Amino acid sequence: MIADDFTGAVDAAAAIRDAGLGVQLVFGDATTPAEERADAIVVALKSRSASVDEAVSASRTAYRTLSEAGASRVFFKYCSTFDSTAHGNIGPVIDVLLEEAGEQVTVVCPAAPGVGRTMYQGHLFVHQHLLNESGMEHHPINPMLDSSILRLTTAQTARRVVLVPLTTVRDGVARVEETLDELAASGGGVAVVDAVDDGDLGVIAAACRALRIVTGAAGLVGAVARLAADAGARLPAASVPADGAEAVISGSCSATSREQVEVACAEWPSLEVDPLAVAEGWDVRREVEAWAGSRLADGPVLIYSTGTPEAVRAAQRMLGSERCRLLVERALADAASGLVDAGVRRLVVAGGETAGSVIQKLDLRRFNVGPRIDEGVAWCVPIGAVGPAVALKSGNFGGTRFFADAFEVARRARAGSDGRARDVRN
Repeated sequence: MIADDFTGAVDAAAAIRDAGLGVQLVFGDATTPAEERADAIVVALKSRSASVDEAVSASRTAYRTLSEAGASRVFFKYCSTFDSTAHGNIGPVIDVLLEEAGEQVTVVCPAAPGVGRTMYQGHLFVHQHLLNESGMEHHPINPMLDSSILRLTTAQTARRVVLVPLTTVRDGVARVEETLDELAASGGGVAVVDAVDDGDLGVIAAACRALRIVTGAAGLVGAVARLAADAGARLPAASVPADGAEAVISGSCSATSREQVEVACAEWPSLEVDPLAVAEGWDVRREVEAWAGSRLADGPVLIYSTGTPEAVRAAQRMLGSERCRLLVERALADAASGLVDAGVRRLVVAGGETAGSVIQKLDLRRFNVGPRIDEGVAWCVPIGAVGPAVALKSGNFGGTRFFADAFEVARRARAGSDGRARDVRN
């Protein structure tokens, strides 16, 4: 699997492990195959917000490495809110993967019903709202101004794009296979497929068994993995280290993350990273290490740069959108380094771009997947490296007490429970 950001890679790896497959998670560099045999390898790229050329190049390299390592199929994983404008990277990456594989047909399906993402008539919904009315229209990097995945995909690729509506999916596997065969016979292309529940995803996964390239979000990942796995196999989760301190870094500005940060600020010591202060030369790493050092013994701490849409736009006007993004990412990565030096061994990171920067700064590459915290998020434990266990959370995922739940899951897992967040919430 090739994932276009780090939090999405964790989401996908957790879905694969839950299906009973052995999975290894590789961050950033796929130039060497897995050190141990695995049923699945998930390569996490930081390509979602890169330039098209960078995303295509990184994805091509990842595909070739996975193919040489013996991968029979490659899944391209993107966010269940698509996170790609008309000029974005998903279409070009699909094109290069089909080209590399010598294939003509694939599917596009960002549906993930477990977290409220559904597809109907080619439109993506977030719970009851169209994507462009869900808050994602305010995304600071990839504002989603159109809910039509059919239109967005058509704008991103020169290949033919067709809709496989829900009525066809509900007709069953053979009918969807027939539609894909018709698309191949007409010269190939991309099929955007509706799905509103897990049963629909099961039909799509079965209909795609002959495709060497499949694309979608973690919902379809799980359905594909379940077909590939022995239904009786359930591998144990990696153990989360018991020693050391706990901390949270949040760079996501989603409505969900803002609520989570507000709750955490009321309970834990917190420090806000202001992009304007960073631009003026604030040494975030040094201050965070000194600030956290006297507080970590008493419990978790929170470092955040999670502002309202208005605050984000104001900072972007003063600094420029790209400069503001890079300043915040680098500052939070520096903060993570300071926290680890101060003794943090369990680190929660909110926001896909933030997660990518933190993992790269800490120079952590390979992980085993630990206990699941919530839909889309699990603890990850480094392989062969000294570093913290990390929980990388997409901005839109989790309940309001997600940060506290994450640490409680780790504690319960060490005590022998399955540790799921639903067991600890009041």
